[in-house]
Amino acid sequence: VMKNQQTFTKFVKVGQVVSVAQGDFNVQLGVILDIIDQNRVLVDFPLSKSRRSNVSINDITLTSINLPINRMAGYKDVMKAFNDNKTIDLFNSSALGTKIDIKQTKSELSDFDRYKIRVAKKQKNRLISKNIAHINCSYKEREIEKSNNNKNQISETNETV
Repeated sequence: VMKNQQTFTKFVKVGQVVSVAQGDFNVQLGVILDIIDQNRVLVDFPLSKSRRSNVSINDITLTSINLPINRMAGYKDVMKAFNDNKTIDLFNSSALGTKIDIKQTKSELSDFDRYKIRVAKKQKNRLISKNIAHINCSYKEREIEKSNNNKNQISETNETV
C-alpha cells in the first residue's frame, strides 16, 4: 500500500520569500504580495530601489522562508516582517543563498586566481589518486597473502592424509 505523498514542498503563496534572477548575477530578494494569475505574481523588493512589480513565475525561485504578512500589505509592514524574521541571514545560510554567493565570488575572480585554483585542484587530485593507489596495492597484497595461506593449508592437509 503506497501512501499519498506530496511531491512539492514549496508553494506559491502570499508572504513567500523568493529570489528573482534578472540577468546572470543580478539576484534580488522579494516577497510575494499577491497572485495575479497562474503565470504572474506581484512581488515587493524590500532591499531594492524598485518597489513592486509583477514578475513571471518562471523568473522566480521559491525559498522555504515565509513571512507573516497579509495580501497586498503595505511597504512598512513588509519591511517590518522582513527585518523581524532576519530574512537576509536565513537566506544567506540556505543552500540557494550559498550557491548564489559562490557563483558571484567565482565571477569576480581574476585570471591568476582561476589559475591558482586550477593548480590547487590538480595537486589535490594527485594526492588523492596516489593514496587510493596505495590503498588498492596494499589490499591486493593482502588478498594474495590470504590465497597463499589457503593454498599452504590445503597442501598441508593433503600431505597428512
